[in-house]
Amino acid sequence: MAHVVTIEPKAQKTLLSLRLLNNEEIIHEFVQELPNRQVQRMQLTTHRLSYMATYQGCCVTTPLTQRQVFVKDICDISIDNQHGNVLTLLYKLFVIFLPILGCACFVFNHVILPPERRNAVLYDVTGALSILWGFANIVDICKKPAPLINIGTRCAQFGAFAITLANPSHRVELVEGISQLLSNQQ
Repeated sequence: MAHVVTIEPKAQKTLLSLRLLNNEEIIHEFVQELPNRQVQRMQLTTHRLSYMATYQGCCVTTPLTQRQVFVKDICDISIDNQHGNVLTLLYKLFVIFLPILGCACFVFNHVILPPERRNAVLYDVTGALSILWGFANIVDICKKPAPLINIGTRCAQFGAFAITLANPSHRVELVEGISQLLSNQQ
């Protein structure tokens, strides 16, 4: 009588609905829903890192973005905390001073200039637009983006990719988990 072995797939529920490999266990799973209606799912297992992002707008659906890399193919991982280069920082500094410039235009037109030389279109409109545009950009600047987790791979298809996790504890857990797996392989 032959001995029959049945292989049952693991019944473990996963966020990405991936079939787990032999001896593969889930270490971390993250889901984040961003304000722009993008949903990001991430899964770190003992063998691979999987990332999936979907965007569902009211009438626009973008194609699925999916990355999967085996841990043995990861050669570098880092967190990029820099939010732009020097020109971007100078632009942000300029934007912060725009409301001050707009207020200065109002004051110059209504206090310093004599009534017969006042130009409401030139100074008042310029001042109001500077204030509005400056405050709108300051609000945008204050929405500081989350740092990127850069993952360098040995794969020819994509040498590196970046993942954004808004929660700082999730970033640390992911980087520590990958670092631990990489150190175990060496």
